[in-house]
Amino acid sequence: MGMTEPTRVVLPGSARAGVSGRGAVSELDPSTTIEATIVLRRRRELPADLVLGPRVVAAAELAERYGADPDDVQRVKAVLGEYGVEVTAVHVGSRRLTVRGPASAMRVVFGVQLGMVEQEGIQYRHREGELEVPAELAGVIEAVLGLDDRPQAHRSWVEADPAVRRTGYTPPQLGKIYGFPDGTDGTGQTVAIIELAGGYTGQDLARYFAGLGIAEPSV
Repeated sequence: MGMTEPTRVVLPGSARAGVSGRGAVSELDPSTTIEATIVLRRRRELPADLVLGPRVVAAAELAERYGADPDDVQRVKAVLGEYGVEVTAVHVGSRRLTVRGPASAMRVVFGVQLGMVEQEGIQYRHREGELEVPAELAGVIEAVLGLDDRPQAHRSWVEADPAVRRTGYTPPQLGKIYGFPDGTDGTGQTVAIIELAGGYTGQDLARYFAGLGIAEPSV
């Protein structure tokens, strides 16, 4: 006897395109354990001056005032638990819940049919179309991430012409070329970098900055 399904509503912004000719989708074993991340709404909206600047708040205050509402967390735990999906981790400040359950339960809760697809020799979970959430969680859940674990971004490789002379510039050289103010070291600035299938080690950083003659910053 199948699991009773909840009344569901569409989750805005959750549409996902299919494989687009990259391979056939095969069936996923319904008993396969799936882990996903749920993003909840904020307990209150961020004020415009905090979003647009220059006002800032400490991380602890941001989490307390604008993180997830603990009541929403309990509601999601209760509703998903009825259908065999367990909340295994909670981070109220970033509004994230980690959930786990069999593919069959994920289908019931989120109205999603998961399959498997192979891309470049690697197997990924696949879904297509919009997700849904139980009606009593409409507006509470803002996103469900990770059910489809195909890569969301790709590196764009460009083959260099071997006949072209390779030229590069160090950051200090570029600073001089563009007249960057002397004595500026980036203090107070934050830079976010997405490095796909990459990363760095402490030795990498030490060697790089030593070569530039610059004191190694805290990363």
